[in-house]
Amino acid sequence: MNIKRWTWLALFGLIVFSFGMHGFLVSNIDKELSLSLMSFLMEEVFFTNLFLIGGFFIFILGVYRINQILIRSVSKDLKKGQLAGKVFVDQVLSHRMSVTVIGGGHGLSTLLRGLKKWTTNINAVVTVADSGGSSGMLRDEFGSIPQGDIRNCLVALAENESFMERFFQYRFKKGKIKGHSLGNLILFALSEQEKNLAKGIGDIGKAFNLMGSVIPAANIPLTLIGEKENGEVIEGEANLPKLDGRIFNLRLKEKDVKPTLEAIKAIQDSDLIIFGPGSLFTSVIANLLIEDLSNEIKQSKACKVYISNMMTQNGETNDMSVEDHMFEIISKIGKLDYIILNKEVSEKQKKRYAERGVAPLKYDLINLLASGVKPIVKRFTNEKKFAHHDPDKLGKCIYEIAKKWRKKK
Repeated sequence: MNIKRWTWLALFGLIVFSFGMHGFLVSNIDKELSLSLMSFLMEEVFFTNLFLIGGFFIFILGVYRINQILIRSVSKDLKKGQLAGKVFVDQVLSHRMSVTVIGGGHGLSTLLRGLKKWTTNINAVVTVADSGGSSGMLRDEFGSIPQGDIRNCLVALAENESFMERFFQYRFKKGKIKGHSLGNLILFALSEQEKNLAKGIGDIGKAFNLMGSVIPAANIPLTLIGEKENGEVIEGEANLPKLDGRIFNLRLKEKDVKPTLEAIKAIQDSDLIIFGPGSLFTSVIANLLIEDLSNEIKQSKACKVYISNMMTQNGETNDMSVEDHMFEIISKIGKLDYIILNKEVSEKQKKRYAERGVAPLKYDLINLLASGVKPIVKRFTNEKKFAHHDPDKLGKCIYEIAKKWRKKK
């Protein structure tokens, strides 16, 4: 029996039940309800009760069978146990904390992988200042918004990440499109068709069942101009780390840049706003140079969290401390509530980085506490070759911060 027939059966049961209820209400046999066997077997009362009980069970049977058919149709392509997970995502994670993460690069996608296990109310506001690789080529030739960081975030938020990675991260090796990833080309085509790229990316999110949203910080590609410690001025995100020495000043070449409306709304609706991990200047500060965006963050009452990098970065943050990183961000947004720090980096990892002139970031807990920021110090590294954040450890830490913040409010 198909769903239509079971629906008709449920409707029939409801009608029969209604007749029984009508008979019960108009019955003049007794003024009070009697449950004795004799009254039940009396002709009029018997048919009234038969209609009530029979109609009720027919209705329940119809609803039960409709429910069975719907569950089978939803779960037929899911493996055992996945249906329960899907219900958990839809009914639990979607009602948890609303988080906006601001940044770019691999650090942002790492964080998203950890966060999606705790909430699906995620908005990733991504820098549009990337000027290298496939994104840079498309940007230079067509003036499009750089797609690389957006693509990586889409993959990280996918429910079926392995499929998205094979699909979006595939890189062509021949012909005129050699070096381009399929995901970049799809996003480029979308930007050509849609005046509002953020809306187009949202459509991709729905099509691939993403566990959050990815939002470009602006609707135009941005150009970073950085001044190094020797006074040399360099233009372009990809060029900034090529010259040794830290960045002392960073600005946008474009004037009066407006953030996307989606980015502003995400900040307004947030319980938490997270900065990093990732390149301090070219991933995090690049977004905060958009004045309307940083002003909206200043006004927000959301909990503001900075996830500190573990290591310095050549050509950007040479010899900078964690406090230096933190104050660069505070200078743009006003204040931070929490800072997440890695406890230590293994000796093997230190040696690997030392060969490249990179060292662990140093910090002073007393200075951090004196600034009014609450430091959370734990071991967040994974056991891999390089010192990268473990996404699961990060996600759990953010969830614990969210619980504390909600109790405080």
